[in-house]
Amino acid sequence: MTLQIVGVVSAVGIVGAFAAIQFDLVGPHDLSYLVANVLSAGGLTTVAVLDAQYGFIISNGFWTLVAAVGIVRVARSRTGAPTTPGAD
Repeated sequence: MTLQIVGVVSAVGIVGAFAAIQFDLVGPHDLSYLVANVLSAGGLTTVAVLDAQYGFIISNGFWTLVAAVGIVRVARSRTGAPTTPGAD
């Protein structure tokens, strides 16, 4: 039952983040959008791993990684650090 709750909450979170982008409530580089994606895709990845759903592991795992990279880039831009590899 707990696994179902995590899956449903994560699915609502990821769709909610997508809807927020579509309705111009947030931008693609907003920290709230990126965090919602990391947490939601991470939750869905966890459910997929525990249920051995390999396609979902791949898609949500990559989704989590891409959003995490976005968070790092936003954090670096706020500190003045280069946001792309090799940019000095």
